Amino acid sequence: MKKITTILITLISISACVGGYNEVNTIYPLSQTVPVDNISELISHTDTIPLKDSVLRFFPFIKKMLIDNDGNFILADEQNGVIVYDKDGTFVRQIGSEGRGRGEYTSLISICMTEDCRQIYLLQTGSVLKFNLPDGEFVNKVDIPISNYDDICPAPDGGFILFASNPENESDFSTDFFALSRFDSTGRCVEQMLPRKDYVVSMGIFTQTAEKQYFMRPQEGSDTLFRIAGGRVGPFCRIDFEEQAIPNKYVFTSADNTFEGFKNYMKSSYYKLPIYFHNTAGHLLFTAAGPEAAQTTFIINHSTKKGYRWTTPPRTPSPLTVHASDS
Repeated sequence: MKKITTILITLISISACVGGYNEVNTIYPLSQTVPVDNISELISHTDTIPLKDSVLRFFPFIKKMLIDNDGNFILADEQNGVIVYDKDGTFVRQIGSEGRGRGEYTSLISICMTEDCRQIYLLQTGSVLKFNLPDGEFVNKVDIPISNYDDICPAPDGGFILFASNPENESDFSTDFFALSRFDSTGRCVEQMLPRKDYVVSMGIFTQTAEKQYFMRPQEGSDTLFRIAGGRVGPFCRIDFEEQAIPNKYVFTSADNTFEGFKNYMKSSYYKLPIYFHNTAGHLLFTAAGPEAAQTTFIINHSTKKGYRWTTPPRTPSPLTVHASDS
């Protein structure tokens, strides 16, 4: 088996990375991968980077992890906020803090970094806070409509794109709504994209990828993995689980209400919810919920279109959790 190198950062796994397809290809994860029972057979070695000079040693829930051009790690953690470590694991700074004053946030929904790695955007309910990455200084606050936005990625000239998983009333899919809204630097909505009529789960929406651009994971009712660059959204590749792909609107057709429908959706015999896409120089890695909600991780070689997969039973910790990737 071909060995894969990983770098572990104290409870955090990082895979090596950038690159990808030159055109939109279709990936068949179940037929192009072979199952493995022991992923250590795929790993040549691991390097551990201990976190130093910080009392923040425990991260209970990492919402997102970004890597800048200097190899610094930016962690958005539910308990500790936004923390920056350098590539050697030395604490650099905290960005923003919880509160209601200037440069403070009352909720931390998600973060993103501009493609030039100069600024960090923090999404909270009703606003986006901007900070300079090199020194952590607060830049400004941009007010946005109070809505059910789940994730953020950058757009040119200080703008940003927000994702809303479902309509305000999650049981009302009688009319189309737009999942993506692009805002300018003043918080004015200038474009809406991705009209939807299907239910989606608000996790793993945007992932930082090659050239500090972003992936948007496939949505329910769609098999396309999108790349977001320069504020534009375009297809990267298709994910096809073939006869084991979840049917359209399964959440609504399998039960009388959304809650029961989602339970049936997760426990169904299909593959669904492909999330946490990470693109490397040689590989694409992602996870998906399989039959009975078991988590399956796929890693596929860009050149050979072949790879491996491993399955973790429900409510069992995965042996490998990837939060970010870079060059």
